[in-house]
Amino acid sequence: MIRGVVYFFVSSFFSSLSIASSCPAADFNSFIKIYSKDIGIQERFIMDTVEYTYLVEGELDIEEKKEEKNRAVISFPIVKTASLNDSAIISVHHDELELEIKGADDGYLMKFLFIAKNKCWYLYAIRDLSM
Repeated sequence: MIRGVVYFFVSSFFSSLSIASSCPAADFNSFIKIYSKDIGIQERFIMDTVEYTYLVEGELDIEEKKEEKNRAVISFPIVKTASLNDSAIISVHHDELELEIKGADDGYLMKFLFIAKNKCWYLYAIRDLSM
């Protein structure tokens, strides 16, 4: 009985350490640099379902379309290191973080939205607003 209780506390302690240390970075700026370089990290820190928004030409105007995508159908890498240039903007809105990447006068505009979860950040939405 005592051995079982000790095992429970020891395994709980090491589980909590691995959860706390499972995030590859302590702050979002460092996290996104690692995220952009490592496909394995991108595959790990993504929600099961991602909201994907994109633009399409409508009858009179450009329309925004939204769909839910299962992580199994998403192509990686999502964010590429080359995208993180001087035009990358990181902003915080309540408990979500947004990485915005703009092209240089070519109409390219991507937004990647992350939410804090389990002491790290997880991608939950992609907005392709490129024109």
